[in-house]
Amino acid sequence: MDDIHRYSNYFLPEIEFKILANFPLPRGEMVERWEEFQTRLREKKYSFGVWRGEESTPLNFQNLRFFNSHGEEIDYPNLVLNFLYLINRVSREQIGVCIDKTIPRVLDNQLPYLIIQRKNWKDLDQNFFIAVDGEILFPAVTSKFDPIFPILKLAELGGRFNWELKRWI
Repeated sequence: MDDIHRYSNYFLPEIEFKILANFPLPRGEMVERWEEFQTRLREKKYSFGVWRGEESTPLNFQNLRFFNSHGEEIDYPNLVLNFLYLINRVSREQIGVCIDKTIPRVLDNQLPYLIIQRKNWKDLDQNFFIAVDGEILFPAVTSKFDPIFPILKLAELGGRFNWELKRWI
């Protein structure tokens, strides 16, 4: 089994997890700065948190546990790779950069159209993953998960989807 296929056990046929937040993020809306995003939430009296029972509690990824619809706990690799699976199903665009030229441009791995850009790009923190030396790294995901980058990246993708949609209407 080669290095690339050792990750295949992380991919599920369908995305089966969800995180419920108590504020709406309008589709296609993009906020450039994290501080501005937090200010707008406060102005609308939204709290950045998750629902537990009848109350909203602060969003603390260190204390969150993720489960699929079968009640099985999902670890960070499973969560991240399934998230990438979801992004690729809807975006079909580059979400990472590949430095290792021996890694093929398109990785199948039960992940449709996982497109990676094969070039040396210095702005690596703007990608969901980095493929280098036969390893796939996720700089935005650690045991002390920081939600800032993924939320801003999702807002950016939402803006792109909205722009694409307007082109076809």
